[in-house]
Amino acid sequence: MKLSKRKKNSNEAQLNLPAMVDVILLLLIFFMCTRSFNEPEKVLHSKILKQGITDSLELKDIEPIEITLSKIKSGIVLDCDGRKFENFESLSNFLKSLRKVAEVEVIIKSNNNVPFKYVAETLERCTAAGFSNTGLSTVELGK
Repeated sequence: MKLSKRKKNSNEAQLNLPAMVDVILLLLIFFMCTRSFNEPEKVLHSKILKQGITDSLELKDIEPIEITLSKIKSGIVLDCDGRKFENFESLSNFLKSLRKVAEVEVIIKSNNNVPFKYVAETLERCTAAGFSNTGLSTVELGK
């Protein structure tokens, strides 16, 4: 039993799928490479002033808060912009009252004789008070 072969009609349109797949992949790669990746809007810094600050006061004009940690025989002394605190709870309350005024930078300074757990506790208290721009610095002994 012999099967008859159909003749291809030369007038019939055909799709060249491998060429189309190649073109689609090239377009996909082109658009992926030319895409600009932007920082998410929720991370962008805003210049909106907090309640209680006059309109003429710029955020860049506000000095950063400096917290200096010093080790003494009985424990640790916390100095925040000239005010001394004996424990972290009083420092935390003070930072919360400052945070109500404005978002400013906080710099935590300590020297090498202060255990890191106190620096970490200070950083945690700053974050809990609502400060997001916090930095760490070291100072030499005797300064």
